[in-house]
Amino acid sequence: MRQPRYWKNAAPFPRPDYLFADIVGTGGDGSNSINISTASAFVAAACGLKVAKHGNRSVSSKSGSSDLLAAFGINLDMNADKSRQALDDLGVCFLFAPKYHTGFRHAMPVRQQLKTRTLFNVLGPLINPAHPPLALIGVLQPGAGAADCRNAARARISAGSRSAQWWHGRSFAACTDHCGRAARWGNQELSTDGRRLWPDALPPGTAGWRHAGRKP
Repeated sequence: MRQPRYWKNAAPFPRPDYLFADIVGTGGDGSNSINISTASAFVAAACGLKVAKHGNRSVSSKSGSSDLLAAFGINLDMNADKSRQALDDLGVCFLFAPKYHTGFRHAMPVRQQLKTRTLFNVLGPLINPAHPPLALIGVLQPGAGAADCRNAARARISAGSRSAQWWHGRSFAACTDHCGRAARWGNQELSTDGRRLWPDALPPGTAGWRHAGRKP
């Protein structure tokens, strides 16, 4: 498999031969919603899809994926072999981005000072060290055009995915409301479409979603 240049300095992960996925979001939407991609990873694993979740700490929101898992008592410093064993035995593992991409530590202080989304929000979902063949990625920008989604999916395919889907909602929140656009790879042809999960917009509150930190 051809590896992109940005993986050359990444710590290695023993990539399995079986089918597995990453479920991740670009984050940085400022909505203070729950960490949907991490919750989705556990749901998918419980349904039988193995998930190697790649993530980092919160920068512009209240909780990043690693913040949530650390609160659950999960060891973020687990080595690659033990993480692989968790993926084999439990169907899910977490790959802490700064552990595999040590250069991230140089950017983190600046990102925490800025407290806003940056290029790293887009880069993170592209550089999962496990090279998952499947990827489902929530994207913040609701105004992303077909070309933007196409380029994002193409980048993920070049990074080792067999199928990559990028989704965004209508509001400024990555996949917390009705999703409007997908860019996916299938049958050796990249296509974009306007498929929607529901025929009409479905407000998050209708499904019981509530912003984190808000009183009922």
